[in-house]
Amino acid sequence: NPKFPPSAPSPKLMHQIFADFCKDIDPNQFEESGCAVCGQLTQSSTLKKLSEMNLNLDILIQEGVTQVERQSSKDPLSDIEGPVLDSDLDSICQTCCRSVSKGKMP
Repeated sequence: NPKFPPSAPSPKLMHQIFADFCKDIDPNQFEESGCAVCGQLTQSSTLKKLSEMNLNLDILIQEGVTQVERQSSKDPLSDIEGPVLDSDLDSICQTCCRSVSKGKMP
């Protein structure tokens, strides 16, 4: 027969329970942000800062994919230069990071 009520947990176990709980409810565990490459919402803790990485983003430079906004139909079509990225974001998800680092389009 198990003893009832059970004895109190040891101080070490209580500390571990509290530490694990605090880790589990840390905002980084559930906050999301967008990937600058694909735009997908991803858990912030798994995103990497593009500004801190040494990735060759040339694969993301595609002619005819992005264009400067025209104010009238008479304005010429012109591409936006540089890689296709969301300029409001500075992070990249693991999937895009793997693809870009291999020189592949995500």
